[in-house]
Amino acid sequence: MPDRSLRKLAENLGISDGTIFSWSRSENWAERIAREEQQATLRVRRHAHQLVAAQIGRNIDTAIALRDDLTQPGRTRLAAVEFLSSLAGVGPGPVTEDDHAHDPDLPAVDVTALSDDELVSYLRRRRT
Repeated sequence: MPDRSLRKLAENLGISDGTIFSWSRSENWAERIAREEQQATLRVRRHAHQLVAAQIGRNIDTAIALRDDLTQPGRTRLAAVEFLSSLAGVGPGPVTEDDHAHDPDLPAVDVTALSDDELVSYLRRRRT
């Protein structure tokens, strides 16, 4: 990151510190820099959003293909279903290791270690 201090600027330009400080105050350099940095951040976020939005169709197609591919493991197909459901604002969302905290009657379970049948059984118990 470049050294953006007013003293360093004065040194690099061969101008007195006092003159640089005076210009900075009278021209609101700090506010201008903050505004320009905020605008740059917004441009980056917009660009990132455009890149993601351009790929969402392919992501949905991939999730549908995984969901419908009977050669995929059950947990992969279930994750695709949950992803697609979450896009529509329905469904429980992905299962995480600490989901048992919401139901004290269910023991702590590492869902990543479950077989497909165990995972389905666990999900059914969670939803009843």
